[in-house]
Amino acid sequence: MTAYKLISDLEKLEILKEISGGQRNKLYVFKDYLDLFNEK
Repeated sequence: MTAYKLISDLEKLEILKEISGGQRNKLYVFKDYLDLFNEK
């Protein structure tokens, strides 16, 4: 499995979220982890 395929699968499962908006040098976040710190 390639890294691109793995990232694509994690995006489809909504585990990772791409936040850079670019075609190259994309930046991803682990949304569930960040949500732990954003809950009030």
